[in-house]
Amino acid sequence: MKKTLFLLIPTLLLSCGPYLLHSNKVPRVLEVDPRDLLLPGEAVQVSFSLAMDRVSVDSALSLEGPEGQIAVRLDWRSDRELLLSPLERELSAGPEYRLEISTLARSEEGVPLRHAELFRFSSSQDTEAPEVVAVTPDPETQIFSDGGFDIEIRFSEPMDRD
Repeated sequence: MKKTLFLLIPTLLLSCGPYLLHSNKVPRVLEVDPRDLLLPGEAVQVSFSLAMDRVSVDSALSLEGPEGQIAVRLDWRSDRELLLSPLERELSAGPEYRLEISTLARSEEGVPLRHAELFRFSSSQDTEAPEVVAVTPDPETQIFSDGGFDIEIRFSEPMDRD
């Protein structure tokens, strides 16, 4: 029994050792911004938890839209943060776009992402922020109420209720 145990522990360490040593050094995507809506001229910002190997990240990125694969320019702001900008054209307003970062992306130490990451967003040509056009009751009015009352706010364009 003792011989089996002594043989088993080195075997486990040899087979699992690299994962145990790097368990806290597995890179992950911390943030992709914007999360849901990309405006004209904006770039997609991707932040990683560790310094990344730029060549592997370049080969791991894929941006797709309704027309298929979209070529992007990568601008690294640091070894953990990059900006992606569509090369050929503005993104069409409305349809869904998919940014995938596969497990080909590796840290500078050669450790891959644990799993592929997929992000979805849409694009908009609307660059003007909505404005508040009316508030009822008037904000200058003092309200004395022992119950509930309604406040109505009107915007210059339709708003997302979520």
